[in-house]
Amino acid sequence: MEGDPLSSTLRSARHAPLGLPTPLASGRGSGTSRTRRARQRASFQVTRVLRFCYGHRLLHYPGKCRHLHGHNARVEIELSSKKLNRLGMAVDFEKIKQKIQAWLDAELDHTMILHEKDPWVKILRAQNEPCLALKTNPTAENLAKLIYDYARGRGLPVTEVRLWETPHSRASYRRNE
Repeated sequence: MEGDPLSSTLRSARHAPLGLPTPLASGRGSGTSRTRRARQRASFQVTRVLRFCYGHRLLHYPGKCRHLHGHNARVEIELSSKKLNRLGMAVDFEKIKQKIQAWLDAELDHTMILHEKDPWVKILRAQNEPCLALKTNPTAENLAKLIYDYARGRGLPVTEVRLWETPHSRASYRRNE
């Protein structure tokens, strides 16, 4: 159809030089300051999904999460880069797995994660059970920030970490820069 906006967009895209935007419908070309600003902000994103199992409880919480319980966590770690490397990658998925999954397995997987003032910390440590004591309650939000901070500390260009505590509940941490 000749008057169909999708057809004219596809036709314009087909005839545009590869990699260059087509002129805007208002008559302004690709040299507008708005387009240049958008190009400066543009970046590539990659997301790697990682998993680990952990136990926790929330100190001083009135609901059922005050009891010891566990989760099968799904972590989505999003990384960003303004340009691609010589292989055409923003960040190698295998590099993310090697740096972050190895740490998750060693430090968080099958570990009881508790607030440092939780009386269970002493009990579990006395039994040589894996236990990580945090300065904050081990909420999904705080665990997402913990993983974010670890990844940034290893030089990964992390933009956001999303932690799925259950298939229906997710928390995320993103630093506003």
